[in-house]
Amino acid sequence: DKGWTEFSSRVNFVEVSQDILSDSSLLVRAYRSSHGLRSLDSIHVATARKLVELIPLLVLTADRRQYEVMAALGLRCRLVE
Repeated sequence: DKGWTEFSSRVNFVEVSQDILSDSSLLVRAYRSSHGLRSLDSIHVATARKLVELIPLLVLTADRRQYEVMAALGLRCRLVE
């Protein structure tokens, strides 16, 4: 549909690689107890961490858990509400 076409033309999709999944697993173990990080949130954080290695960016998220872990990792991030 037109909405999807317009949206997808304005964003870049990132393949969830084995490296991202491995990092995600490590993040869950490291931040589950302290920040309540869950598996899908950890995939988002791991993906952001991988992208920041490639290009400087500010990560926006509406998810407090993701934000708190990204901030703890030293990523430039902002919580949007």
